[in-house]
Amino acid sequence: MLLAVDVGNTNVTFALFDGERLAADWRVTSHRERTADEVAVELRELFDLRGLEFGIVTGVVISSVVPNLNPALLEASRRYLHCEPVMVGPGVKTSVRVRAVPESRPA
Repeated sequence: MLLAVDVGNTNVTFALFDGERLAADWRVTSHRERTADEVAVELRELFDLRGLEFGIVTGVVISSVVPNLNPALLEASRRYLHCEPVMVGPGVKTSVRVRAVPESRPA
């Protein structure tokens, strides 16, 4: 299963996907000073609440606007989930086509 992590200034959202199906999701408060171990403990507790094991995670993708949290998330993914995470951000080439329509500006 794919663990998608969306890191915002206020919350971190974790979503676990089985193919295209959302299997589980959680939202926790963003803490900029978190260590990899703290991230793993929190994630383990969330998984336990749903009766899930870390071993089901086969991939991790992270999108973040909080650079201070990135090292802890990357290390937790490697050390505890045994996955090399993919960071998604500006300049990352994916097969996803993004189309944005600019908002019209007042004259």
